[in-house]
Amino acid sequence: MSPIDPAPEERPLTVEQSSSLAEAKRLMDKDDPAAAAPLYAHLAKQMEFSNQPQRAANMHALAAQAFTGALDRTAALIHARMALELFIGHKMNQRAPFFYNSILKELNKQGLASVAQTLQDEFGRKIALLPGPTEPAAHEPHKDVEPQLPTNCPNCGAPLHPERLTWVNQRTAECEYCGSLIRPGK
Repeated sequence: MSPIDPAPEERPLTVEQSSSLAEAKRLMDKDDPAAAAPLYAHLAKQMEFSNQPQRAANMHALAAQAFTGALDRTAALIHARMALELFIGHKMNQRAPFFYNSILKELNKQGLASVAQTLQDEFGRKIALLPGPTEPAAHEPHKDVEPQLPTNCPNCGAPLHPERLTWVNQRTAECEYCGSLIRPGK
């Protein structure tokens, strides 16, 4: 596999990785981002080590969001930078601006405006130059898509909750656990 191959990885997560991911998600659901953040960060490093850059980018994004929720400025910035560098470097042109805008919004909401400004200074121009929309996707699922989606992510096995999915366009949703793009029949 080419190190810059933007195709989604087909390797399933290990049992340990799936367990860590589920635990991090559970902690986030219980409003404990400080406990979830290191789990996401560790998974990001594992994905990098195993040459899964798209999953690494998504894990760094989740870590950045968790560290933001925990008000850890330094770690939030480090993981947001890593996520954006991987998204841009691996031509994840829909995911990069979506994450960029959502992390800026969350950083500002949490009172971490200086971190948001640093990201804007470092990545604003790069994001603006990417092809495609620069605002988070505001699409609703296509009326014929939702019933055809699987109940679990085909990549990581996580349960898919239609009401909590992020829709990147009218026919593609994103797994909230691993960031895989999910389409009908996949």
